[in-house]
Amino acid sequence: MQENYSRLLTYAYNITGSYEDAQDLVQDVIEKYISLDQSEIRNETNFLIKSTINHAINFKNRHTKKNGVR
Repeated sequence: MQENYSRLLTYAYNITGSYEDAQDLVQDVIEKYISLDQSEIRNETNFLIKSTINHAINFKNRHTKKNGVR
């Protein structure tokens, strides 16, 4: 999992522009992943990357709407 953390952090940071938010998002994704039934996941790295990107985009969209920025 540690080897994926830096990569995930990079994706999240590039989307959010905030290191602190990126750390929180990656932590959320990893916690969710740990609680899942991992037998259905074929590729851990791809799953984590896709989850991180989606979570970061959703976060960015919520943050943008909340602040009235488009």
